[in-house]
Amino acid sequence: MPKTVIITGGNRGIGKAISELFLEKNYKVIIIFKNKNKFQETQEYFKNKNYNPNLLIFDISNLDWIFVNKAKSEFFRIIPFGEL
Repeated sequence: MPKTVIITGGNRGIGKAISELFLEKNYKVIIIFKNKNKFQETQEYFKNKNYNPNLLIFDISNLDWIFVNKAKSEFFRIIPFGEL
């Protein structure tokens, strides 16, 4: 079973580079970012590289949102790659 990493800001800059490094090593990668307008661009970028990360869009600075949703489910809802 592959190890899982969660990377915030994984859709750009250093976060994107780190995401790619883990994906190259066959980790399960969950990328968190807050700009929903970048979803399609991020999805296409990783698809073109034949990677399959899970994309999760939310603002991690809003901890109230996290705790409310944690109470509703066992884990955050993860958007599977390729599904919107």
